[in-house]
Amino acid sequence: MQTDIIRFIDDESKQECMAVAGYLYNLCSNSKHLDKYKSLLMLLQALIVRLKKETQAETIVQAFIQKGIKEKQLTVFTPGKNYNHPFEYGSKLDVNFKEDTKIAAAINNFTTDSIFTINLCRCVFMQKENLAKIIALIFFSTKINNNDTYSIPQRINVSARITKILNDITPVEFLFDTLHLSHQEAVLLTAAYRTQTIYELYNFYGDVLSQATENQITIYAKCINTSLQAIRILFENDKKLISFGLMEDNGYIEDESIYCIYNKNFDAFFSGILKEEKTNAAFNLNSYAIKKEYSNLAVQFLKSNFPSNVLLYGSPGSGKTEFAKTLAKESGLRLFIFKNELDTDRALQRLHCILSIPKQDTLLVIDEAENILKTIEPHFGTFMSTTQKGIVNKMLDNNVNKVVWIVNYTDLLDMSTLRRFTYSIKFNKMPKSILKKIAQSKLQNSNISGKILHTLVDLCDNYRITGASIDNMIKAVNSVNCSSQTEEQIVIDVKNILEANSGLVYGSSYPGRKIQKTYDIGALNTSIEPDDIITMIKNAEAYSDSAQTDVPAGIRMLFYGLSGTGKTEFARYIANALAKELILKKASDILGKYIGESEQNIKEAFEEAERQDAILLFDEADSFFTNRFNAENTWERTMVNEFLMQIEAFNGLLICTTNMRSIMDPALQRHFHIMVEFQALSANGIKTLLTKYFRNVSFNADQIEKLNQWQSVTPGDFNALYGKARFMPQEKITSEYIITELAQMQQEKNGVQKMIGFSINA
Repeated sequence: MQTDIIRFIDDESKQECMAVAGYLYNLCSNSKHLDKYKSLLMLLQALIVRLKKETQAETIVQAFIQKGIKEKQLTVFTPGKNYNHPFEYGSKLDVNFKEDTKIAAAINNFTTDSIFTINLCRCVFMQKENLAKIIALIFFSTKINNNDTYSIPQRINVSARITKILNDITPVEFLFDTLHLSHQEAVLLTAAYRTQTIYELYNFYGDVLSQATENQITIYAKCINTSLQAIRILFENDKKLISFGLMEDNGYIEDESIYCIYNKNFDAFFSGILKEEKTNAAFNLNSYAIKKEYSNLAVQFLKSNFPSNVLLYGSPGSGKTEFAKTLAKESGLRLFIFKNELDTDRALQRLHCILSIPKQDTLLVIDEAENILKTIEPHFGTFMSTTQKGIVNKMLDNNVNKVVWIVNYTDLLDMSTLRRFTYSIKFNKMPKSILKKIAQSKLQNSNISGKILHTLVDLCDNYRITGASIDNMIKAVNSVNCSSQTEEQIVIDVKNILEANSGLVYGSSYPGRKIQKTYDIGALNTSIEPDDIITMIKNAEAYSDSAQTDVPAGIRMLFYGLSGTGKTEFARYIANALAKELILKKASDILGKYIGESEQNIKEAFEEAERQDAILLFDEADSFFTNRFNAENTWERTMVNEFLMQIEAFNGLLICTTNMRSIMDPALQRHFHIMVEFQALSANGIKTLLTKYFRNVSFNADQIEKLNQWQSVTPGDFNALYGKARFMPQEKITSEYIITELAQMQQEKNGVQKMIGFSINA
């Protein structure tokens, strides 16, 4: 047997045994292979003994034998002294029939070790239908007291009584009431439970199943005397027996279902998949980069008397799970986390079942729910519904609890699924300021204080971190003996963990490519001081983090000016200063060759930056965001329209650079909050970069002024010259050579005839 719950007829109640007798009658009434079921007589005899029907059984079988003699189906004969009957019974028979040899050969699967079983085989040989009649008369007809006067009735009508017995769903009443099963579902589940746990019935069931013409479904239909079509409907994927995981679609009952029925509770069914978590240490609502009104509305839904499905979605590591704990705390609800560790089908079934059972004062959180909620999937360039779409939507509709669903992405959720959520909140990547607060709180809970506390919290500024990074930091701190290990060693351990986690998740340890060592913002000549730009960005982010207004969180900046003035490199500098990743997009990344492809690339660029909470940089934006008034092609206008629509919805930091601001669409320019002009280097800037790039060379004021007079020297010129000078002997790299080369670059910019090759002064 598949389950370790094994019941025997001898130990079962009269009610259970009568139900088994009902199944036996129905199967024998609808089977053509009775002689092949070796375990049939074992089951029948066990029922006769348990229900104390021995006398009645003997009387009825004997009556059928007498009828067979009367109708000349059996012929009595007197054997000689040396005659041995063909049955297993060890003694001589009182009555022998000429047909006994044929009977023994035809019904060789039956055990014939007693007079009763021999006579039963004779009855079946005469007519297979006799067995069902005998079962009906033994268990469901009036008790027989007088062997001599008993006669077999012309009509045996016991179907009503058997139906009444089989309609008794006492064994599964707990599930029937809790899960609101239909009566037909309960009758079928009861039959499945009995056939898989009662030893003698299970063996008989296996014999029936071994016939090529039978399967689980057809046997159940015969057992409970229901049409095959009606049974098949109960095994459809959206019906409770299957969608709740009580039974498999091949007809087998789940082991966990057997334990639930046997113990009359759900302990086995939900064991290990629901974990209660305390919310005492949860943060308050103001600790998250979520607008106060959004958070309050979520709490309002959870405090109501109605079931709700709240969806939290957005960037990984953005604090969704922590926020769910806060919602439970603020709503005064016990928090249970659904451990999504089963295979998708099994997890969906268990969850469907859980959500159909009301739980008072409880919040269920389903984390990493993408696999469960997946209702569409890619298919040859388009999307098709998954097989679980109907079940998922029905589960959301029938949910009677307060549930928070957490996903990172909603791409594979069909619109019909998304519409079923009561409320949703989008999470961008958690701001570094909030992550540092979380780190500080958790470190304090680990008894870390003083200088080392601030040192560890400040480490977060140097790495790309997530909520998981902080958890790993806490594990490291808790794993060491702080009293015996130096503070310096603890800091080193935490550094190594943050660096390893950042490298694993993002591919690099630091929040962006290191800017060049020669880069110096003090050299830049910008319309707004570089340090002031950084301060302005931080002020805007802090204002948005307070989440007290409806002011959009996005920051849009335009850097314009001469080529090589440091626009792109300053964007990288900002990314490093803010500990954010920089996503750089050029025209080749955006412009597509098919209609609509460019617009899709723009959309995906914004979505990528939103997911990663990264700075989005469109370099040389003038090459694809030209003035729509002068556009010759429709796609040029639609591309600008798409960009305008995306920047309005973008909550991150957007930077566009251009060498030709004049050709950019005016409407687009009006959408930038900050526009910074990058001009040619001033005399001080030239001096600074000469020192940065060529620290071993001295320059006089006249040389610096000579370059300054061009009014076109840029940081890019220094970078280009430095790259070329690497190939020269060091003694050749003099101040005269450097100034001459830089001046030559300015001549070329201003249309003077280009000089070919190296110009090396002795």
